[in-house]
Amino acid sequence: MASGAGASATWGLVDLGDPARFVSLRGALNVRDLGGYPTADGRAIKWGLVYRGDGPERIDGDDRAEIVRRGIATVIDLRAASERGASWSVVDGGIVHDLSLFENLPDVSELPVLRGPSDMAARYVWRVETTAPIMVTALDIMAAASDRPMLFHCSGGKDRTGTLSAALLELLGVGDDVIVADYALSHEPHQRIVAMVLGDPKPQDVKYAHLPDVAISAHAETMESFLAQIRDKHGSIAAPLWAAGLSEATVATLRGALLV
Repeated sequence: MASGAGASATWGLVDLGDPARFVSLRGALNVRDLGGYPTADGRAIKWGLVYRGDGPERIDGDDRAEIVRRGIATVIDLRAASERGASWSVVDGGIVHDLSLFENLPDVSELPVLRGPSDMAARYVWRVETTAPIMVTALDIMAAASDRPMLFHCSGGKDRTGTLSAALLELLGVGDDVIVADYALSHEPHQRIVAMVLGDPKPQDVKYAHLPDVAISAHAETMESFLAQIRDKHGSIAAPLWAAGLSEATVATLRGALLV
């Protein structure tokens, strides 16, 4: 179950930190259900169908069994090939899709200067623009598999997973306040992920020790700035995805399958 400040977060009338939201795992600390989030037209995302998460590098047999117990049949792994040291288990007949948003993570020295939330948000805008075709593929996979539970993840469950989650939530009609609050739920578990990685480093780990604080945080201001910047530039998160080939059929399928 969820723990810490993020677990008790509320936003309006939505209990974002419902204990049912976080999946209790020993080796992955930021796996959670997107169920229950309301849409502008009065609907809500079904519980138990779509999960977002961090990487499986440190999961054990019990963790794998819990993922299978939840019926997760499709996993979309957004990590670069260099990060992949383990993968999730899925139910019989399920599949893990290796769908790297970036084939190789940049060296820390190659990253732009990240001084605060606005800089991090600009990085997210660039990520959507740069990887829009891959994000479209991820959404197509979700639509094709939306009759059974699914999980999409990267290494920390915050940045690549966070931008894909924001796009999915926008397409489902979830309001900005909930998109922001859902992103901020990653802050506390991600701090624990960083501590876990630094205490038990593995070759494929993200080099958190060399990143600025804003890059290992998930503050609401970062998502607020991302939404403002991408809307100012493109009109919506989805606009670059429509331009990259996102279809009305995929969105209609997602809405029909995931909303109640």
